[in-house]
Amino acid sequence: MRVRQEGWSPFEVNIHSLRCSDLAKRKISVLELGTVLNERYRLDHKIVSTGFSDIYRGTKLTTNQTVAIKVLRLGEIPKNDRKEMQERFRREISAYSTLAHPNLVRLVDTGVYENALVYLVLEYISGETLAIRLWRDGALGPFLAKHLMMQCLDALSAAHGQGIVHRDFKPHNIMVTGTGGQPNAVVLDLGLAGATDDWLSMAGDRITQPNHVPGSVAYMAPEQIKGEVTPASDIYAWGLVYLECLTGSPVFTGSSNYEIVMKHMNETVQIPEPLASHPLGQILRRATAKSTSVRYRLATEALSDLRRCGMSELNTARMTSKGIARPDKGHTTTRIDKEVLTKLARDSE
Repeated sequence: MRVRQEGWSPFEVNIHSLRCSDLAKRKISVLELGTVLNERYRLDHKIVSTGFSDIYRGTKLTTNQTVAIKVLRLGEIPKNDRKEMQERFRREISAYSTLAHPNLVRLVDTGVYENALVYLVLEYISGETLAIRLWRDGALGPFLAKHLMMQCLDALSAAHGQGIVHRDFKPHNIMVTGTGGQPNAVVLDLGLAGATDDWLSMAGDRITQPNHVPGSVAYMAPEQIKGEVTPASDIYAWGLVYLECLTGSPVFTGSSNYEIVMKHMNETVQIPEPLASHPLGQILRRATAKSTSVRYRLATEALSDLRRCGMSELNTARMTSKGIARPDKGHTTTRIDKEVLTKLARDSE
């Protein structure tokens, strides 16, 4: 795959050329800070570890530019999962290289280090995640919430326009950036993104194993739980995130993944007063509809309605919740495992 970005030299990486036998022998579990990848990028600070990948703040040595570097530790992935993870990472690179939008993080480069680690380099976005912002400050005002959610919709529209579904839209994957003026939103992490030629059916495009469904349970659309993902699935998650911005708390919580899943499947999303009688309430009610035949099919449709929606008469003071979930509760990418799927199948009989 050749990645081309304006202002950057193309760099070629073929994940599938790495032999599994080589990967198994060359397990690199820890990269020390200061490590230089292929004489191009220095690892300065580890931001987070997720599963079999690590994300660092780093420096591009030729320009001294600060970048974000995501490293996939292929050699540590169990053999049965390696093909899926390789394909998922390949699709993430493909999604980033296809999209160019001010509210989507931009791909800089890709590479392989020591024949055991595949990495991608992204522009570094300063700021904080929306999850942290909500946890610290509580609900956003209606004007700021609309501004950020419009930008997110615009980013999703760009993705949907290229046949790409994000599949993991949530507060943790939205950076709120900007100092002094009005904050802006940048959508992150296309790690679960998938492309499709037929937006109404993803059945022929699944790369996930049949015994689990990846994604974030707190924001997963009913059809996504069943393994059928369309752009409308992103709209459902967007609607839940928007409501969280206005109330300060996730729409669906529970003591287990199964409990949350059942709420997605069976409980109507409640639109609190005074939002319920406001035009924005109608938009969010349609965005979070259980049926894809009722829900917005594409982000452009929701964006068109939201642009025309005024906020001056909306008072969110009575919508906020007292208990605000910490961003690490229900926000992480937690796949629905075989046990939950078995329960769902049994309950549907």
